[in-house]
Amino acid sequence: MDYGLPKDHPYTPPEERISTPVHLRTAEEYAAAGGTLVSAADDAFRTHSADPDPVVTTFSDVLSAEDCEEIIRLAKPRMSRAGVTTDDGKGGRQSTGRTNDSTWLPHDSSPKLYEIVQRVSGILGLPSECAEDVQVIHYTIGQEYRKHWDAYNPLNERGKRATASGGNRVVTALMYLTDVDEGGGTGFINMRTEVAAEQGKVLIFHNCYLGSRSLHPDSNHAGLPVLAGDKWACNLWYRESPMPGGAAAKSRQQKLILAPLALQPETAWPACVEDEGQGESHQRNEPSQPRVHGHLRPILCMLRPGGGIQDQGY
Repeated sequence: MDYGLPKDHPYTPPEERISTPVHLRTAEEYAAAGGTLVSAADDAFRTHSADPDPVVTTFSDVLSAEDCEEIIRLAKPRMSRAGVTTDDGKGGRQSTGRTNDSTWLPHDSSPKLYEIVQRVSGILGLPSECAEDVQVIHYTIGQEYRKHWDAYNPLNERGKRATASGGNRVVTALMYLTDVDEGGGTGFINMRTEVAAEQGKVLIFHNCYLGSRSLHPDSNHAGLPVLAGDKWACNLWYRESPMPGGAAAKSRQQKLILAPLALQPETAWPACVEDEGQGESHQRNEPSQPRVHGHLRPILCMLRPGGGIQDQGY
């Protein structure tokens, strides 16, 4: 295999690494939550012996067969040849190193998909709005995605453009949607280890040094060639701050929750109803007809700290 560093991912010594406010779970925390840690081989290639290996862990049976079928159903009509990030920081360029098909799905493409995104975000302890849209990938016999990194070097021009919105891809969650008859696993090149593709399993790995947005060079990996059967999987890439797509999906879901509440009678919200012109809150004793606009303030009261609806945090 091709070990080592490419020219655009040089080693970053500890004193030059860029810190991040994002708190990623440690290997021990993943293990305590039921994860199975993936260790580097004894003969692993380490860019620098003093650095710990990237955190890699798996969780089995996170997705049911029905969950997997739902994602494939949503993705099938939209699949096309996958691309890679170009020098201007944008995606879409086809490459001989990546021969599979892919598509992107907003988190709320269906209620089930949104629930799956929340489930995986809960395992990571990260808010779902920091994740890019769900990337669904499909490999047939012979197709692969050769050695690559999911994160970017934030110091070069390509990396600066790619991380301008949301920051770097600090952690990857890869969900296997099918079993593969032969091949099709995920190979960690420098760590010299492989994770088999098994339906329902989630593979989690850190792309940057812990506590940093600087790329960990030993996080390089590959989608290994499918030798028999085919492979469906999907990625969630979590950034340092909310992504437009993830934030929009969460906003739409919150509106769906709040919409029925806005149609309830005013007497349902006595503590938040404000009498026009009086400048103080009081409880109205007489019943009234439902009014949408009259309940904008009661709903906002619920969203304030201590209100009845709280951000779950996922």
